[in-house]
Amino acid sequence: MSIHQLLDSGQVLRYHVLPSSVQQNVAAHSWGVAMLYNHICPKPTIEGMRYALEHDCHEILTGDIPAHVKRADPETFKSLKELEARVEHELGVCHDIDDTDRRWVKLSDLLELVWWGAERVYRGDKAYRIVVERGIQYILDGFCKELQESANASRFLSNVKGKTHEK
Repeated sequence: MSIHQLLDSGQVLRYHVLPSSVQQNVAAHSWGVAMLYNHICPKPTIEGMRYALEHDCHEILTGDIPAHVKRADPETFKSLKELEARVEHELGVCHDIDDTDRRWVKLSDLLELVWWGAERVYRGDKAYRIVVERGIQYILDGFCKELQESANASRFLSNVKGKTHEK
């Protein structure tokens, strides 16, 4: 694949299954993930930052598949992960990062998701409330250790929770 395809991957739209007055693309999302990673991770790395910026480039081929679809069937999830890895390899964005960095980027990814959803809810796109609720629950179920290690992450999550109830 070419650098043009890598750049085009940033234009893939997210949340295409939800009605919204505003759409987000992979480039905007990935920038948010990178900013969050840099501010919540106790020891951010260059490798982690690069992974945060490139973690969804595979969507140039797969599109943005909703999380609930990915989790509905373990075999489909496994096949999708294999396809994503193959596309990332073809794009030259393979990342050999340690599990700690991977978890911090994933937490940043989820925090960006709930932030975007909360912004949409705040602006009247009520369909995003389920995105926020599921995202927060997923964070609380899987990232307690990181939330305890990072006051910035905990504070950010609290602010996002509050935002969905402001209007």
